[in-house]
Amino acid sequence: MRPAAELLDLVEALRRLSNVVRYGRVAETDPARGLARVAWASRDIGDDTLSAWLPWLSPAAGEDRSWRAPSVGERVAILSPDGEIASGFVLAGFASQAFPAPESSGAKSVTAYRDGAVVSYDAEAHELSAVLPDGGTAEITAPGGLAVTGDTEIDGDVTIDGNLSVTGKIDADGDIASQGSVSARDDVSDWNGDIRTMRRIYNLHTHLLPGPPPKPSPPPSQKMT
Repeated sequence: MRPAAELLDLVEALRRLSNVVRYGRVAETDPARGLARVAWASRDIGDDTLSAWLPWLSPAAGEDRSWRAPSVGERVAILSPDGEIASGFVLAGFASQAFPAPESSGAKSVTAYRDGAVVSYDAEAHELSAVLPDGGTAEITAPGGLAVTGDTEIDGDVTIDGNLSVTGKIDADGDIASQGSVSARDDVSDWNGDIRTMRRIYNLHTHLLPGPPPKPSPPPSQKMT
């Protein structure tokens, strides 16, 4: 009986060893519970074998956390350290024909999303890019403030709910409209002159009163200030 028992032990050991790593594809996901089921081809039964619900590995799951649910059809591996698949977990991140790698450059880090959005950084060109699909929006909430260093171009309308402070010059090709008053510590001018000169001319100007003899009128009593 001992050889038979040893043979059974060997078969069990081989079974567990073959189950330490199993490659397959995600068959179902339960994002609310963070679980997935994986299917893989079984030589024993000639059909796909379906795992129990297993957790998938996240890059971080402590005080700092990240989240991405694997996609149905995504190529994954089940890692079962004790050889029991029911107690294993899912490792995702294997490129496949169904979900090929979004980039082939060794200098780029790229994340491509299912709706067509792509976020990438090119370490050779030192370029960070975030491209959203039509209708996509972006939001940054920074109660302590947001600082941008460098030239900035904006193609579109800008709405500011608050004050705007500028230390340099403002150039505008179109009209500038205001619902309130406009004030300036220095002079204001247009193509026809400046307000300081216009103020001086107005405050000193006179009219020729009819005579005889004609004489100049006094300057305006209401001065421009």
